[in-house]
Amino acid sequence: MPNPWDRQAGACDDGEHDRCPHRSGSSTRFNLVQRQVEHGVGLCPCSCHSACPVAMSAGPQPVPTTEWYESCICPGAELTRRRMEEAGRDPRAITRQAEERRRKAMARKEALNAARSRAAGKNQDEIREIYTAELRARGLYAGGGPRTDADVAWIAGNPLPMLRLEGKGLVRIGKGLRDFARSVKQGADDLAASAEEQPGQE
Repeated sequence: MPNPWDRQAGACDDGEHDRCPHRSGSSTRFNLVQRQVEHGVGLCPCSCHSACPVAMSAGPQPVPTTEWYESCICPGAELTRRRMEEAGRDPRAITRQAEERRRKAMARKEALNAARSRAAGKNQDEIREIYTAELRARGLYAGGGPRTDADVAWIAGNPLPMLRLEGKGLVRIGKGLRDFARSVKQGADDLAASAEEQPGQE
């Protein structure tokens, strides 16, 4: 069965190898294990890219967009990168934001576990004080709100507020993924169309 990512880019098809950005498609998926959106690009298999470090390290699946963005040395990639930056779609910034969200989520989980280990025999107000102190110790916002209230109730032995909050969060994630997929597809279509244009073409 042919690999759907083994598709030559239009510029190389036309023999204009110096204009090819080395990417020939994009893919977006939600990683259920990591609970994060992952975005990758398919690579043009033309031999003109054989010296590119991305081509040397790539397997049969799409490579992470950041890997292509940071490492591709093909002449056509620079124009595509510049257009992505002008459009506000620098994948490095997106990756940094995702990493910061993961760091905060891990720190919040540590704070919750630490508070639970100290919660025996405490009432809910005392648990809240312990939990907010653990949050502050990890540089997290400790000013209250629905998430903090649900966490405190969970520590105190009432899981219902947390379950309701997680349910609402799953609905938001679903809507966000749908909107994100539409945005990525539109951006990929725009980039593919612009990559086919001649430099300086009106």
